Amino acid sequence: AARRLVERRRERVLRAQASLLALSPLAVLERGYAVLLTEQGRAVRAASEVSAGHSLSARVARGRLGVTVTETSEE
Repeated sequence: AARRLVERRRERVLRAQASLLALSPLAVLERGYAVLLTEQGRAVRAASEVSAGHSLSARVARGRLGVTVTETSEE
């Protein structure tokens, strides 16, 4: 009975771990997405927040890229 209890709890922990990993922002980056950050470190959520000439940092799964905005457009 004790073994079954331990196994059920282990399975529950593994399911919770999988759920957390699926929701992790790092998991999103692993799928090929990037997060654009302003020089102040804030995430860019809309094209209207920046303009041509702004320097941004693109956070990707394994590193960062320096980015200069050349144009913007709202969709």
